[in-house]
Amino acid sequence: MKLGVDPENRARRAYLRERLRRLGIPTSHFEREGHRCSHELLEAAVRESANMCQVLRALGLDVLGALRPVRHGAGLA
Repeated sequence: MKLGVDPENRARRAYLRERLRRLGIPTSHFEREGHRCSHELLEAAVRESANMCQVLRALGLDVLGALRPVRHGAGLA
């Protein structure tokens, strides 16, 4: 949960974004859920990997807790 809003609850996220917009608070710097790398980078990682762990490492993600970027590896956009 970020900002106290369940990321699976789209209505709550939409409400919060609209509320912040009305208050004039910029949200463009907020981290977005979903795609974190380009389609081309993902395709290359999958093509060059033999398993999911190798894909994650190629994308610069830690194999355990894959949403945490690590400093080694190709990196994320």
